[in-house]
Amino acid sequence: MRIKFLNLMHKKDIQYISMKSKSSWKEQLKLSILEKGLDIGTFTLKELYDEIYTEYQIKYPNNKTVDASIRRNLQGLRRDGFLRFINNQGVYEVISKENEEWAIFVEKYHNTSRFCR
Repeated sequence: MRIKFLNLMHKKDIQYISMKSKSSWKEQLKLSILEKGLDIGTFTLKELYDEIYTEYQIKYPNNKTVDASIRRNLQGLRRDGFLRFINNQGVYEVISKENEEWAIFVEKYHNTSRFCR
C-alpha cells in the first residue's frame, strides 16, 4: 500500500477536517467516495486508499488500523445497499441509476461485460 506524504495544511483546512469528523466512519467513507468521484464506474481498494488514507490518518489520529477500518466500513456500505463488491481483487461499484447507465454505456462502447474488468 502506498501512503501519501502529508502536505503542510492551513489551520482552516484542519478545522474543516475536524468538523467533518463528527459523522460516523461509515457516513464519512460514503461521503468521501462521492466527493472523490468514485461513484461512477468501478474503483479499487488501492484507488480508495490513494485518495483518502492520509486524510483519514489525520481525521482519526487515535485509529492505528485505518486500512482495516476502511475495509470494515466498505462491508457496512455493501450491507446498506450503497455499493457492491465486483470481485475478490478489491474492485467495488456504487449502486446507483447513474452508475448503471454508465456501465451500460461502457459495455456497449467497448463491447465487453462489466464484470470482466
